[in-house]
Amino acid sequence: MDGRTITSLVALIATVGIATTAVPQVPPLADTQADWRVGFSSFRDDGLAEGDRYLLDSIPLLLIEQLGGVRGHQLSEAERASRGAAVLLGVRRTQSERVAGLQRALGEAQLRGVSRSTVEREHAEAVERLRPLRELAADT
Repeated sequence: MDGRTITSLVALIATVGIATTAVPQVPPLADTQADWRVGFSSFRDDGLAEGDRYLLDSIPLLLIEQLGGVRGHQLSEAERASRGAAVLLGVRRTQSERVAGLQRALGEAQLRGVSRSTVEREHAEAVERLRPLRELAADT
C-alpha cells in the first residue's frame, strides 16, 4: 500500500469511529422516571418597561405560591401522548443523525476508493433501526 491509501484508510477509520461513538445508543421508548420536579425562575427582560420589571420575579413567585400545595399529578391521555411523541422525536432524531453520519462516511469512502463494507453494514443496521421508529411515528 502506498502512503495515500494508508492515509485514506486512517481517515475512513477515524470517520467511522466518530460516526459510531459520537451518537449515543437509542434509549428505550419508555418514560422510566418515577417523579418529575417542576421549577420556576425569573423571566427574561425583553424590552420590559421599567415600571413593569417587578413582574420578572413576582410572577414566578406567584406560581410557586399557587402550585406549592400540589403533591402529585396524574397525566391525562393528551399529556401522555405529548410526552410519548417528544420521546419518540428525540429517538428518531438521534437515529437519523447516526444514519446521516454513516451516509457521509460512505460517500467519503467512495471518493477515496477504499473498502466500504464495514460502513455499509453499519449503515444498513442503522437504517433498519430507524425504519420502525418512522413507522411508529406514522401510527401516532
